[in-house]
Amino acid sequence: MVQPSNKSVNSCTLNNAECTVTNHLYDGEKKLKGIKHFNCGNDVINRFVRNNLKVKGKASTSVVTVLLDDSDDSKLVGFYTASSHALNRDGFSVTGLFGNAPKFVPVVRLEMLGVDLAYQKQGFGEELVALAMEKTAVVAKAIGCYGLYLDADKHAVEFYKRLGFRALDEPDETYGNTPMFLHLNEILDALES
Repeated sequence: MVQPSNKSVNSCTLNNAECTVTNHLYDGEKKLKGIKHFNCGNDVINRFVRNNLKVKGKASTSVVTVLLDDSDDSKLVGFYTASSHALNRDGFSVTGLFGNAPKFVPVVRLEMLGVDLAYQKQGFGEELVALAMEKTAVVAKAIGCYGLYLDADKHAVEFYKRLGFRALDEPDETYGNTPMFLHLNEILDALES
């Protein structure tokens, strides 16, 4: 089942036609149009969508938010997955972001995010991050957390920096991913403006 999150409706243009994109919480029950042919330009994310998005939606340890093109039979435009996570403060003490936080800093982890190439350059990536920021603010108010954490692919680091994320460390030697963080105060400021 895809449940509306009672949030935004966006208009876009695709192949010179108007489209309407809405966001929904996805529980993995409904078959989504476009999963088999989803292509965001990143093979790891594309495989994840084809093989694991439904499973992740059904899992109780994470949440999946999808953007669907309502003018094209609810075709998958983009998505993100998120879960609760904890960072070891000592591993990032050089950054000074966590100050007197507990040894294990509670955060929301943005695990995966992708927008199909056909819909890129229309603000949907930013929309997905904004939705994740809203969820992070809700979690912080309900049970407390310090912000939003992610491991950015080397091609996405600049995208996240433009949205206010800071690198916590150098890129991982094995995969090249950069750990990045957006503090709760910055999230709240962005949501209020």
